[in-house]
Amino acid sequence: MIGHMKVIVLLNRGAGTVVSATAAKMDAAAADAMTSSGIAADLRSVSHYQLAAEAKAAAGSDADVVVAGGGDGTVNTVAAALAGTGKPLGVLALGTLNHFARDLGIPLDLASAAAIIAAGHTEPTVFASRLGSRGSPPTWFQQVVGHGLGDT
Repeated sequence: MIGHMKVIVLLNRGAGTVVSATAAKMDAAAADAMTSSGIAADLRSVSHYQLAAEAKAAAGSDADVVVAGGGDGTVNTVAAALAGTGKPLGVLALGTLNHFARDLGIPLDLASAAAIIAAGHTEPTVFASRLGSRGSPPTWFQQVVGHGLGDT
């Protein structure tokens, strides 16, 4: 159990499930799920505009675990910030489709996902890749990369 470890949870207020439930309700539900699993987490509810900066700050902090609360875009942003740090990434699937969580078998309900984080499960290892061109910083991705008209 990682209740004694420092855990930062980044909740994306713009994630699909959060928007439909209201951010305040989702913040309370995420806090309850973490507390019920024995995790005293530093819960940060951020807009998608703040997410990359908050993820970078969390990656550089003394946190033992950083949890992404949102959908695939949120997970990708937080995972990119954690790349190379050795810090584990936890996932609370709060997006619209949650492909990343589904593909890894991470439960979609908060209580079960929090229990997995609390138990310290760090498998499977997900390999990140990066893509870039001369003159631009590389983009990290874990699952899918897009380019062109549909890329957002």
